[in-house]
Amino acid sequence: MGDTVRKRMGSQVEVRYLCIDCVGLQLIRIVANGKPVKELRPTDDKVVKGSYKMKFKSGHSYLRVVPETAAAPIPIPSIQEG
Repeated sequence: MGDTVRKRMGSQVEVRYLCIDCVGLQLIRIVANGKPVKELRPTDDKVVKGSYKMKFKSGHSYLRVVPETAAAPIPIPSIQEG
């Protein structure tokens, strides 16, 4: 999910986020312009709500919220023909 915001250089925006996972969140990383700017380490919380303030620099700026969960991938059994 994402959205485009057009602001003047030097403007400040506040991005609010809500991360949810039924198994539990391990890490939430906020990335601005390709660099991690904040890391949150919830202790298996299923819901994390917060915000981050960012000042727009010259050119294009972007912000991502990247959650990592405790859920492991489910292996898919292979089918063997005999």
